[in-house]
Amino acid sequence: MRSHQVLRRTLSHKHIFTSLVAIGVVVGSTLIMPSANAMTQPPGANDCPSGYAVAFANKSWIGTATHGSAADVTKYDEINGYGCFLRSGNTGYMRFRWDAVGKVSATSFYYQVYDCTAGKVAASWNMNYSGTSPTNYGTAVNKSVVLSATHKYAGQVTGSGRYSRAQSNVWEGVLGYFTTPSGAKSLGSPAWFSRTTLCR
Repeated sequence: MRSHQVLRRTLSHKHIFTSLVAIGVVVGSTLIMPSANAMTQPPGANDCPSGYAVAFANKSWIGTATHGSAADVTKYDEINGYGCFLRSGNTGYMRFRWDAVGKVSATSFYYQVYDCTAGKVAASWNMNYSGTSPTNYGTAVNKSVVLSATHKYAGQVTGSGRYSRAQSNVWEGVLGYFTTPSGAKSLGSPAWFSRTTLCR
């Protein structure tokens, strides 16, 4: 078994970029690429409870995006975040979980209640992995917050970090990355972010 790496060089604005555009593993004569469909997760874990609005984030990449050129990265949808938001009177309920093709490391997920009226985050919680996560999914967590009776709200998820595309603890040559909207703007990469479509 051996890893295949394909490198591409692009010349733009007098800068040379090198990006990793494909990583696979050869078994015999077959090239195997990691697939988001191969995730292991608890049955029904993706579903939000009845009545909850859903925010779903999944944009990730491999390679290096620099100088605002998103063309320098190869995009994948390999790490998923599920945010579930419900307003009941003056209480907001937020539920969050994630899953990926492999374990994550040096990663932070944020699940938030967004105040649509004020245009800012009203409440934020995080799920951090300073080391390697024990599994390739996070058990769902539930939070609640008191809301203003005169404001409308939405739920949103974001985060940044890296994950193993080899579906293992191998952290060399087979990494995927994801980042927040602010990180994506500076890198020129896809943003890992989603907000529920309606303010309630």
